[in-house]
Amino acid sequence: MQRLDIEWFSLAKYESLRNMSLLEIYGQLYIRKELYQMIFHSRTGNKSAKESVMEQNFTGWIDQIRNKSIIDTCIQGSENSKQVNEEDLALDTVTDLTALDVQGLISAARVTIDDDDEELSLEELDVCLDELTHQNHPNEELGYRHLKIDIFASDELILRHFRNWLSEIRTKYPKYTIEKSFSEQDKAKWVHDRLIPYIDLRLITAYDNIKLTDYEIGNLVLYDYTVSSPEARVRRTLKKKAEYLMKDETINTLALQLGIPPSVG
Repeated sequence: MQRLDIEWFSLAKYESLRNMSLLEIYGQLYIRKELYQMIFHSRTGNKSAKESVMEQNFTGWIDQIRNKSIIDTCIQGSENSKQVNEEDLALDTVTDLTALDVQGLISAARVTIDDDDEELSLEELDVCLDELTHQNHPNEELGYRHLKIDIFASDELILRHFRNWLSEIRTKYPKYTIEKSFSEQDKAKWVHDRLIPYIDLRLITAYDNIKLTDYEIGNLVLYDYTVSSPEARVRRTLKKKAEYLMKDETINTLALQLGIPPSVG
């Protein structure tokens, strides 16, 4: 079976996937999902702070796929990936505002004037953020909210007011729930089916504006597998499974299972 020559692509670069934990595989899939959305579903208009950061990392991730195929992530493996200590992860649920956060707040905040009585109206900032977010991501929710806290109030009062606020705000947004639990067997199947190499081929060739047929992709990804029709295997199996892995719902489910806050777009 003759192989199409794409210089950067080599299945040998993906061998380390076999020994990765489910948590480490999540790190590889999450970044590819971001690349997948930026390449195949790029959005226009105002960009969120998160999108700006992702775009800054875009070419670096593309280069890593070309050069070594395994992307550097801040997520490290655990002996028991189902019992991940959230303190060990890069994402925190409580943080100080960053410069990017402030930039997003400034761009979202606005003051409106009531035409009837000419009075200024200061809208709640998160209302502005919601509207700004849904303009860019109509099907997604923002997972973070901002508060102003009187640090000189008593702990008891702050906690009571916070719980009241949290209870109210959470009623406005659907709670992420795990509808499926992924296992080590799922991970092994993803690796065996060579879904990440297939996804990378789709990403890089689209980025380079190269058109590959299912037959050519099958010859690259499955050249040493005994299959009657690599083209049919790509069309009926790899394509569907890869698209499933690149869905927000799939990545968020895996994230929640691992104790990681879900992606918000």
